[in-house]
Amino acid sequence: MRLLDIETALPDTVVEIEAYRDRFAHFDLAVARSGVARKYVVGPDETALDLADAAWQRLEARRPRLLETLDALIFVTQTPDHQFPGNSFLLLDRLGQTHPLINYDLNQGCAGFLYAAHLVQGMMAAGQARRVAVVFSDTYSKLIDPDAVSYTHLPLP
Repeated sequence: MRLLDIETALPDTVVEIEAYRDRFAHFDLAVARSGVARKYVVGPDETALDLADAAWQRLEARRPRLLETLDALIFVTQTPDHQFPGNSFLLLDRLGQTHPLINYDLNQGCAGFLYAAHLVQGMMAAGQARRVAVVFSDTYSKLIDPDAVSYTHLPLP
């Protein structure tokens, strides 16, 4: 198993961390330790599927017809667009997938990469797939209160 490519997509809205200075004690220390100067925030109508689609379009620009070469697609997210159908099916539909393809949704966060790698390895070992795309996309900024101590690297005053 080997990794062939990586592509990213970020929301358009950028918030400079400096905007939080008045809300957090030890602001300078936290920023110095984390190195975070800005964060990307999804819009109210922007979804994990939208970000995945944007990244895929950029990937396809470098690797035309990539989708046609795949045997499977795994979509890893903790913020799916809907409870069902899963984002893997919805992404394949958006991309115009026309050939039989395994699609799998994995509801994981930080450990998602390891779980997905294990799934890919299993699919390959079982002869189910030779080429698998793994898509990671989340919209945590919709869920996280920017003033909540437990969810931010900047401690509240």
